[in-house]
Amino acid sequence: MDYFGNVSGGAGEAYDVPLSRVESWTLPGLGPLPVPELLATPPESECPPSPTAPSTATESAEHAVKVVLRVRPPLARELHGYEPYRSAVRVDPNGTRVSLCESNPPPGDEASTPAYGAYTFNFDRVYGPEATQAQVYDESARSAVLSVLSGYNASIIAYGQTGTGKTHTMEGTPAAVEESGSFRSRGGSQGSAGLVLGDGPPRSSQSLSPTGAGSEAGIVPRAIEDVFEGIARASGPQGDGSRFLVRASYLQIYNEAVTDLLKPGGKSLVVRDARRRGAQVEGLSE
Repeated sequence: MDYFGNVSGGAGEAYDVPLSRVESWTLPGLGPLPVPELLATPPESECPPSPTAPSTATESAEHAVKVVLRVRPPLARELHGYEPYRSAVRVDPNGTRVSLCESNPPPGDEASTPAYGAYTFNFDRVYGPEATQAQVYDESARSAVLSVLSGYNASIIAYGQTGTGKTHTMEGTPAAVEESGSFRSRGGSQGSAGLVLGDGPPRSSQSLSPTGAGSEAGIVPRAIEDVFEGIARASGPQGDGSRFLVRASYLQIYNEAVTDLLKPGGKSLVVRDARRRGAQVEGLSE
């Protein structure tokens, strides 16, 4: 399969050139231009990918950006639709490649149904529908959380269209958050956030029930538990005597409006760029 680029050859003249078959473009007044290497290389078309195929994804350093893909399981309405459910996504056993196939054959019938329109992509990590919340957190999020305790900034961003499982991955189910004991909402004079630490000593992600509601806790409650467990170790008898200040804010940006989720019903907030501290949201509660 070829990539095509729209190349102008003169006034009012345009034509498609298969980039994988040419070594340069010739543009009026500019002469020959080399074709970018990425555009000149067609995508892989094997689907499903070979279990022994080597991955070209490079191992990222701890300070680098890592891109992780999680494939959600099918919904009930997808399993019981008008046509039999057939996934177009195949996750490579090596855990770093995913293939999208427009003609995925039924399991065991790959030879009789040749694939077409197949594309393979590499990531730092790819999780299939069977991946657990604990697995995703321990392998792909915990290192970022622990780096914060060492004085580094870290961000975890869930990106995807509606219904792909972002909220489930980041938060989990309400029952799981409650069981985790990381934080719970209370009334009274607990501050504008209305959030206090759960009772009892901090617990690690491993202390969450492996089979109960706690097993469905997402990245946020697990991260909170790891943060306070790390603080307890550092400030305890066996620690180095470090002192910590923890602040949390919770906001939503939707349709260009910034809303403080810890103060429901409030007006849209203003984002300003501070010279030293960067972007700041005026009036955001902590």
